[in-house]
Amino acid sequence: MDDDNTLLVIGKKPNVLADRSAKLDLGEILRSDKLKDLVILNDEAHHIHDEKLAWFQNIQDINNNMKLKYNKGLSLQVDFTATPKHDNGAIFVQTICDYPLVEAIKQNIVKVPVLPDNASRAKLKEKPSDKIVQRYGDYLHLGYIEWKKQFAELKDVVTPILFIMTTQTKECDEIAEYLENRYPEFKDAALVIHTNQSGEIRENVTTKRAKEELEKLRKDADEIDKPSSPYKVVISVLVLREGWDVRNVTTVVGLRPYKAKSNILPEQTLGRGIRKMFARNVKEELSVIGTEAFLEFVETIKQEGVELGYRQMGENVKTKTPLIIEPDTENPNKDLEKLDIEIPQLTPRIYREFKYLENIILADLEFEPIPVKNFSPMKNRK
Repeated sequence: MDDDNTLLVIGKKPNVLADRSAKLDLGEILRSDKLKDLVILNDEAHHIHDEKLAWFQNIQDINNNMKLKYNKGLSLQVDFTATPKHDNGAIFVQTICDYPLVEAIKQNIVKVPVLPDNASRAKLKEKPSDKIVQRYGDYLHLGYIEWKKQFAELKDVVTPILFIMTTQTKECDEIAEYLENRYPEFKDAALVIHTNQSGEIRENVTTKRAKEELEKLRKDADEIDKPSSPYKVVISVLVLREGWDVRNVTTVVGLRPYKAKSNILPEQTLGRGIRKMFARNVKEELSVIGTEAFLEFVETIKQEGVELGYRQMGENVKTKTPLIIEPDTENPNKDLEKLDIEIPQLTPRIYREFKYLENIILADLEFEPIPVKNFSPMKNRK
């Protein structure tokens, strides 16, 4: 392209050319004289309007720089987020289009959140202990039981993921060690994701080894849906606000107090597992387990019209995993084209014929007309 029509696309994973490692500084490119028109598309933009963020400050600086040089700022800025709300629950005034979670659930775009019924919740006891695995042992075990049933039914199609949310990073490590030692299925299959206080994966690494570990963590988290991934359980602090497009989470266990009155977090919490694994016509459920405070927190989403499901959970209770029927494509001895059966179009045995309506003589029909009721003016008005 020529200098007057430069197109630069920036995403969560920028092209390698706009990288410091390639000796190209993205900041310099955005502030260069070659860039006269710029459109910015922001993903995960629910916190971009915080003026303290470098994200906000850089966009503002670029806009002001373009105004000084060309007497015009950004051509367009479009923000995308699943939760276009302030911390108090108020929707952004600049929102152009909103597709609420209640509509997505009704239209079968996402999984249906299902919580334990009262009988199942009554069996969960928080024990007095400083160790999180002892204090919340009942909750972790129920999460494992629900996941195990889902895994048994879906393992030949996908690998269901158990997602656990805690309060502190040290608790993540304790839970991972506990799960790996207690349940054989989780041996070497627990992924711990340490986030900072705003929910993003920590970036404050300096050594080469730490940077390599960070890149591996991002890769493992992004590829957890793939058949090659060894992980079956993810433990993290907060809810990974930087966006985590994973579909195979089937059970969420929340061990956070959630005392804040923010109305934005329930949707983000459910968002970690609400993406569907299969086609739209397949109904799927997300099992949501946690402390009483956590479940009450999730239930606040009912204020927006979301209908949550409730069912019995635990041992000897059948889970409701989707029934998937598809051709066996892995058998080399099967010729699917020869086995294909054409379903014939059959005429129904009983049907109505409307070809001769003009031959009906109304005078020959026996019927009594229904008298029209007369109401007083007051009743008519009512």
